[in-house]
Amino acid sequence: MTIIQQPTFIDIEILMTLDIKERHAQIFSPIDFYPIISLFQKRKSTRCPGFYQLRSKH
Repeated sequence: MTIIQQPTFIDIEILMTLDIKERHAQIFSPIDFYPIISLFQKRKSTRCPGFYQLRSKH
């Protein structure tokens, strides 16, 4: 069985020397959250729900 060596994402020793704000910045800054957040955002609607359905019946 072979062992695969991968570079570390964050060096734990360096991370533990940082204060809490810098630590969070180091962990979360490389991650792009926009695609995840956009999945849960509501689309803006200027009309009431079902507006187009009501207009098409008349």
